[in-house]
Parts: sequence; structure tokens; C-alpha cells
Amino acid sequence: MGRILVADNYASFRQTVVDALAQMAGRLGYDVEGFADGSGLIDAYDAAGGASGVVMVCTDIAMSPVSGMDVVRHIRTVRFDTRTPIIVVSGSLEHCRAEVEGLGAVAMPKPPDMVALRKYCIQCLGIDS
Repeated sequence: MGRILVADNYASFRQTVVDALAQMAGRLGYDVEGFADGSGLIDAYDAAGGASGVVMVCTDIAMSPVSGMDVVRHIRTVRFDTRTPIIVVSGSLEHCRAEVEGLGAVAMPKPPDMVALRKYCIQCLGIDS
């Protein structure tokens, strides 16, 4: 049906988000995958055919060597995908919120309000809650 890609350099947080999304969307046939940095997510996004295979992206900002902003820029300006929902989660949004939102992504503080994250995902995926 489609893939949901999650990138965060903190394994425990990444797994929490992957598990929450898998619980919600996995039963509908979505595959949820986690990556330790943006390079893995970008590779998976490109291998899946971009927007034709990926239904949502959730990424942290502060990762190395490929940051979450690199992920957002790749999806929006290299692949010209304005359709795939992107959630950017970061503990320091003040320096990048304008660019994140200007590229059509949603900015959420880290740790995110899981109710708000779930609500946004339900809306993006068209899941009946």
C-alpha cells in the first residue's frame, strides 16, 4: 500500500515513533521503517519511487551526516514532491521553523505530543479513527 519513513538518530525515540505509526497504520497495510539518519531515509524514499511509494515522512532535524532539513529539501526541491506529508520533529525548531513550513512540512517540538502526531497522521493517511 505504501511506506512511512522515520529518521531519528536516537534509537529509542525512533523506535517509539515507528511503533506508534505501525500500530496505527500497519493494520491498513502500510510498512513503517526507521533510519538512524537522513541518508538512509533518502535512499529508501528514492528506492520506493518517491511519492508513488512513500505516503509519509517523519524526521528529526539534528542528524549527521545528513540532516532532517536535507531530507525535506531533497523531497521538495530535488524530487519536486509536494504531495508527501512530512513531519519534522526537533528540540530546536526556532532556527528552522520558517524554512520547514515554507517547504510545506509540519513542525512539531520534540518530544512531540503523541495525540497531535496521531491526529495529523490520521488526517494525512485518511484513516478512520
